[in-house]
Amino acid sequence: MFDTVPPAVASIIALAMTALGAFLAGRKGRAHDLAVDVETELRELFDEQGVFPSPATAEVDRDDVDAALAEAIPRYEESTTIETVFSDGTYLAPVAADVPLLRTLAGGVSWLPYRPERFDCEQYAQAFAVFTAFLAGTNTVGIVLDWSGNHAYNVIVTAAGGVRFYDPYEDTFVAIGEGKYRLENALIIF
Repeated sequence: MFDTVPPAVASIIALAMTALGAFLAGRKGRAHDLAVDVETELRELFDEQGVFPSPATAEVDRDDVDAALAEAIPRYEESTTIETVFSDGTYLAPVAADVPLLRTLAGGVSWLPYRPERFDCEQYAQAFAVFTAFLAGTNTVGIVLDWSGNHAYNVIVTAAGGVRFYDPYEDTFVAIGEGKYRLENALIIF
């Protein structure tokens, strides 16, 4: 049975098992390092096999992300009702041409069951941000908790400072400014 497992897959399985063993033995630092290796090799395998091609990325900092938001969101800089929280200092942003690749991840999110008050728009936006970080290696997909629109969705900042808003539940890129995408009172989390 194991003689038919491709070497790349066997390598990932071995790394994952070693990481689990290190974790169970209380060597959490070693387990973490191995988990990073598993994630990297898995993403590279997905890319090589065409399962999910990784987007080209460029490193940007939080000032770049903030400047892009200021350009894209009316009254962003003077607003007292739009707050942005940055959890990292350095970000990997997709090039604009590869943003549609991120949308294919919605296939991994859209099959999740909608359950009011348990798994609704906020969880879809969170899942999309996590999937893009893990599978695409980009962390400039923010979560928009739009209190004025009573909805949650995502914002994608590109390497060149472009901004796209995306609703993973609806699986569509959206324009802000009205309805559930008013974006007048919001918390944006990166």
